[in-house]
Amino acid sequence: MPSFDTSMGGPGRIFPTTIWSDIIAARDPSSPDSRDRMGLLLQAYWKPVYGYIRASWNKPVEEAKDLTQAFLVHVQERGYVDRLGPGPGSFRGYLKQALKNFLIDQKRAETVRRAVAPVMSLDA
Repeated sequence: MPSFDTSMGGPGRIFPTTIWSDIIAARDPSSPDSRDRMGLLLQAYWKPVYGYIRASWNKPVEEAKDLTQAFLVHVQERGYVDRLGPGPGSFRGYLKQALKNFLIDQKRAETVRRAVAPVMSLDA
């Protein structure tokens, strides 16, 4: 099992329970502290996302950090939080599935990059 040792993301390694009022406040652009709330929300999930990438996808520390950052930026840019509301599912369940899909897409993209990488001939 890979080590989760990194000072980034705080001590929490499990996906926390999220209060819907925090999510709603984070996504409300009219709220003066919306940006700060979103930052706190994503900060609470940094280490669990990183831990999932390390353990489930067996990625080295630096690659897991990069993927964690890329995923959280992806969440913000795609407005994932904006589309959510209280319902039968949990935010952490939604986030875990979004992370899994993100990592599958990243793996596919990496496979394509390797497949189309130019091959240099040493005979030239």
